[in-house]
Amino acid sequence: MTTTIMVGYDMLNLLLKWQVRNMRRVNLEKIRGLRKQKNLTQRQIAQKIGYKTGIGYHYLETGRCKITAEQLDVIATALGVTTEELYEQNTTKLVDPPTNYLTTE
Repeated sequence: MTTTIMVGYDMLNLLLKWQVRNMRRVNLEKIRGLRKQKNLTQRQIAQKIGYKTGIGYHYLETGRCKITAEQLDVIATALGVTTEELYEQNTTKLVDPPTNYLTTE
């Protein structure tokens, strides 16, 4: 039987750090730029995602509130792009998780 024990790391903390590094982020500047190119107001997009006024959408576009996957899909459709195009290109990736561990048999 092989037992692996992490040394020097809190396993949960390590996992969370790894997830944060690999998390995709919505490119809010691109959304705003595309919206302006299409001559759409915040209120027009807000109504498409179910808001009555533009302030809720403003909070999404400025990062004060998180955009849900469903909202992002509607925004992408309104802007004439794919959802994938609204994510930032992440060039920093953790290829291999840290290997600071002991294995005992």
